[in-house]
Amino acid sequence: MRGYVSIDIETTGIDDKSHILQISAVYDDLTSPISELKTIDLPIKHEVLTHCEPYAMGMNAALLQNMMNKDFKTYSTSSAAKELLKFLEEVQQTDDKGRKQKIIMAGKNVASFDIPKLKLFFGSDEQMISKYIHYKTLDVGSLYYDVFKDNVSLSEINKLTNRAAVSHNALDDAFDVVHAIRHKLGVNRE
Repeated sequence: MRGYVSIDIETTGIDDKSHILQISAVYDDLTSPISELKTIDLPIKHEVLTHCEPYAMGMNAALLQNMMNKDFKTYSTSSAAKELLKFLEEVQQTDDKGRKQKIIMAGKNVASFDIPKLKLFFGSDEQMISKYIHYKTLDVGSLYYDVFKDNVSLSEINKLTNRAAVSHNALDDAFDVVHAIRHKLGVNRE
């Protein structure tokens, strides 16, 4: 199996009007120690949040609190978009003829939530992100269907892989996916 990018996004809700609060990703080459994998963490500060759902704000309370600290590094929407594209460019692999390959994205609900949110995030520049992302995705829940059947949650997978409870911090959750994939594939190198 080739490398992939585990991505997670924290938002103010689940609909199209919601704001992205954090985008984080981990590039897993499946050989390097997990602690040495390339990451990106982009907390996004908005001047005004116009659409917020209470449960999402509760899940992201710690992140929002951190963003109020002037020493906490945050990004504007445009700078976060540039940084994410730079990260994807850096981890993009080439085939044996030197051609850039699209990146397989992994996560929990990656195809139904994270990628559509990224496309909305990039708006009219959606083609920019699409040139990096492969149409095939790796949903970690599918890997554990044999264990959990239809009720596959990252929390349950974390219990199986001896990880802490899901934190709803995008970088932590992206690492949870890496651990789950490596556990299932038998390549769990710390």
